[in-house]
Amino acid sequence: MTHEEAAKALAGTHQWCDDPWYSCPLAPDGCTNEFYKKDECNCGYEKRVQAIIAAFHEQRAQEVRAIQQHFDTLCLRGDRVTDYRVDQFDNWLDQRARELER
Repeated sequence: MTHEEAAKALAGTHQWCDDPWYSCPLAPDGCTNEFYKKDECNCGYEKRVQAIIAAFHEQRAQEVRAIQQHFDTLCLRGDRVTDYRVDQFDNWLDQRARELER
């Protein structure tokens, strides 16, 4: 599932009302209010999707910063970065990448 698909699932749907006069033009049954453009969302659904996608990207950016900080900490402490540590770090990176893909 892509970030966009996940965001659409989390955002819900376009606003729909029993009286189509009050529905979003992009709702399944559309809107009968002639003052709204028929191809534009007026209920905020698309803004919610974009906000959720932005949150996914921010989470990814925070993860990248955490990874860089973890690696910098190893180097700043003066630890010898042995093959074991490099393998351990690579495994940690792989695990984080798999978690972010979910």
